[in-house]
Amino acid sequence: MFGHDEIEKLRRLGLVERLPDGAEAVRLTVQCRRPVAGQSRERWRDALLDWQRDIGRRLADHGGCLVQDSLSVSGQTVEAIVPVDELPAVCNAMAGCDARVDLLMPRRAAED
Repeated sequence: MFGHDEIEKLRRLGLVERLPDGAEAVRLTVQCRRPVAGQSRERWRDALLDWQRDIGRRLADHGGCLVQDSLSVSGQTVEAIVPVDELPAVCNAMAGCDARVDLLMPRRAAED
């Protein structure tokens, strides 16, 4: 998903930040792709909290972490910060647990 050329583009766009240890990192959204049908909102929220914990553990295996309080029940997403060097491995790991990974793109206000 993210090769050398894509990562260079992220650098040019200013989407790469520095972690406290100096490593380069990017922000991602991770979306749960599990089916919701037939579950109450409370039950679904509990399932998402379990999913979030699992995602957090998987990210930690690659030097990444979840952004605190970023879980969106309605969007079924959580934000993460991942070292650039681990980005391909993280994408592969997330694909194996019913999760979609996208870059977190900053929104810019329209100019008048």
